[in-house]
Amino acid sequence: MGSAKQLKVYMLPKDTARAAISISVINTFTCIWGLVVIFGCYFISLYLGAVPPLGVDIANWPMISDCFVVQPASFVSRFGMITLAALLWLDSVVFHFFLGHSPRFGGRGWSDHAGLLFASIGCICLGIVGAVNEKEDVGIHSTAAVIFFAFYYIFMIICLVRCYAVTGLDDLGLKFKLLGVVLGLIALAVFVIRYAVTGGTQTAFAEWLAVITILLYDYTFVFDYDDHVSLQVVDAE
Repeated sequence: MGSAKQLKVYMLPKDTARAAISISVINTFTCIWGLVVIFGCYFISLYLGAVPPLGVDIANWPMISDCFVVQPASFVSRFGMITLAALLWLDSVVFHFFLGHSPRFGGRGWSDHAGLLFASIGCICLGIVGAVNEKEDVGIHSTAAVIFFAFYYIFMIICLVRCYAVTGLDDLGLKFKLLGVVLGLIALAVFVIRYAVTGGTQTAFAEWLAVITILLYDYTFVFDYDDHVSLQVVDAE
């Protein structure tokens, strides 16, 4: 029988790790994948006349979930969003282990464990958002979306505070994290206010902004890794 394999995280320069994947590449791929899936479903739905265009009049923008209903966009969104949820979860897990082995960050604390828990629950709910579109069950879809946004933004804030304690505002990645959190919280606040005022209409712009800031925030971990973290499959000891 062949030897068992384990997936391990290494903090090594890229040129010293053979058969390894740079975590920075995975974070970059996650961001690109999310944008391609969302805008791909939008353009498919737009071509089929299922949604209005993203124009100057933001009050008439479609919700992202509106782009997941018509076929074949529904097939693309189901596979794409579930994959995106898995990638975001992988990125949060790797960052969690990175904190525990990075001398610069000084190990993990209770807040780091809490952050990973929030991210994990949020990513599970994002997978549900992809698996169940609003036409199939609007209650499940909407509830999962709300939990995803709330829990994942808590994870983002925890990571922001954690990185600020180490790098301060002089770090470029920290500046982008702060920008992402601020824009995201503004988007969520606008979404809640507009939802209360209009009963769910004219909230699409806030949703688009919130989702895009999450994807760009995930990319900012590249600045923390600085190409010194990789995933590598090794023989089990």
